[in-house]
Amino acid sequence: MIKNFFRRCFYNFVKTLVWIYFVIYFRVRYLHNRKIPSEGAVLIVANHESFLDPPLVGIGCLRICHYMARSTLFEGEKWTKRFFGRIIHLLNAFPVSLEGSGYGGVKETLKRLKAGNPVVIFPEGTRSDCGMLPFRAGFISLARRGKAAIVPCGVYGAGLAFPRGKKFPKCQKITVAYGDAISVEEMAEMTDDEILKSVEEKVRQLISEAEMSQKRKGGNSS
Repeated sequence: MIKNFFRRCFYNFVKTLVWIYFVIYFRVRYLHNRKIPSEGAVLIVANHESFLDPPLVGIGCLRICHYMARSTLFEGEKWTKRFFGRIIHLLNAFPVSLEGSGYGGVKETLKRLKAGNPVVIFPEGTRSDCGMLPFRAGFISLARRGKAAIVPCGVYGAGLAFPRGKKFPKCQKITVAYGDAISVEEMAEMTDDEILKSVEEKVRQLISEAEMSQKRKGGNSS
């Protein structure tokens, strides 16, 4: 109980610091984040362009989020790598192997969903460099088995701010938009193909909405 209390405090402390940094440096804006259900299991499904995406998506949620992260982020002989792995572990990230069956990651994801937590997932499987990649359908099974609502999320600007290969992010506006949740009951009436198509379309629409919102607010920063 005490351990969980201090962990929540640490999460909220880091979340506040990172939010301040994002607002000042990237002038980040969040659209429709109150569409995320305030209780119960939720799978937040977002596009992935940058290392910035996990904290960007999680900070917009008013709840404490959990994050699927590739196992290599937790591994390494250097103390800096081990330290980073420990920090993201304290921030509710858990490892998922990109090789083999990934059963351990699936099991841990279901455990956290069944406990009623929101989990952030990027079904493209890797960061995209030129537009959104096709979604892998594995998140649908997680949502069904974990009895979790699916919330689509579109991030615009993160790939421009911190693209692959760059060591430091640049000052660039970022907007994150959340869509209407697809409830467990709605999913029961849909096939996996219908859910996959619907979520992909909604994420693309949210990315476009986030981009248009930026243009209305005055474009990019330099």
